[in-house]
Amino acid sequence: RCVSEDKLFYLQEDLGDTLLFHAIEKGRITNSFSEEEKELLAIIFFQKKTDTNDVNEWILKNWEKFDEEQKNSVRICSDFLETMESKVHALMNDDDIKLSLFVSLKKGEGSVLFKSMWQKMKNQGYKNMYLWTDCECNWQWYIKNGFTLVEESVYKKFSELDGEEYKTYVFKKEI
Repeated sequence: RCVSEDKLFYLQEDLGDTLLFHAIEKGRITNSFSEEEKELLAIIFFQKKTDTNDVNEWILKNWEKFDEEQKNSVRICSDFLETMESKVHALMNDDDIKLSLFVSLKKGEGSVLFKSMWQKMKNQGYKNMYLWTDCECNWQWYIKNGFTLVEESVYKKFSELDGEEYKTYVFKKEI
């Protein structure tokens, strides 16, 4: 494993490819680049149930650098992330995988990347994929692509901030 000097990026051999991932998430990642455009087109992070997340260590290490407004934001966001992560992890078995982050910067590229990773995960023996998302993301994409909605709920703390229901979703799909 190679580590950058700032310890933010790691290279790891996993799922058959050399993969780059950000240390805060410690997830599985691959990416798709257009040879003509030389730009990032899509990115996916995955995480096994047994993987650890060092975000709380990073927060503690950097806490004194935050002003009061930033500290309040970190408290609210950390609580949200921990709530959603615990919901998904409670559903997962050790042979399941979680989609932690999925971003497509060019229409269609995310689907291409997703399909290529799907076969690799199947070959690795993963049984189910879980993920959580919220109303600010394209959560309908998962329904269109065969995922089952396991839970829909309202996150009250975000809902209270602007008076509108902030919906969250947990999805599952058999690999």
